[in-house]
Amino acid sequence: MINTLFIFSGLLLDSFVVMMEKGATLRRQPVKNLLLYSLVYAAVTAVMFMIGCLLSFALSSFLPDGKTETLTAAALINIAGVSVVVKTLLSQKYEERLDRHFGLKSLVRLAALSGIHILIAGMSFSLFGLKVLPALLLACGLFFAAVFAGLEVGEELGAGYRRTISLSGGVLMILFSLIVFVRYGLG
Repeated sequence: MINTLFIFSGLLLDSFVVMMEKGATLRRQPVKNLLLYSLVYAAVTAVMFMIGCLLSFALSSFLPDGKTETLTAAALINIAGVSVVVKTLLSQKYEERLDRHFGLKSLVRLAALSGIHILIAGMSFSLFGLKVLPALLLACGLFFAAVFAGLEVGEELGAGYRRTISLSGGVLMILFSLIVFVRYGLG
């Protein structure tokens, strides 16, 4: 359970930031819209997670043993963390302009692009040998809550702290992967 929460913590922060930015560009939304957006994002997350799990089955056939699978999973999480950190550091100042065209189609596209890291997490979960179904259910609930909170916070406060939060998420993923490298790679 701790591994699951540790992996998801960085990804949740990243998704929270993405939706906080989006919330900062929307007019006041009724709660039913926020719930629908959160549900759709969680569904796309679930699909990306399962695609990652399926891809890991193909990848694991090329890996010689469980230790190599664990180290590969840690490397994937590290890559995702580094990707988040680099993306955050290279991002320019965020301008909060009203987005009049945001809807479900835009949300699915945004969730799918953000879901690349979720796909990597799905691969890692499977390679770590963690139980996928409980992780999937937990992911859906956590991402639903993160998206809802991100939209609300963005709408109320704007996206002023997006860089700090996003960097924190990337650093958490990197730290987790380093812990796994030290624990299994040196042990």
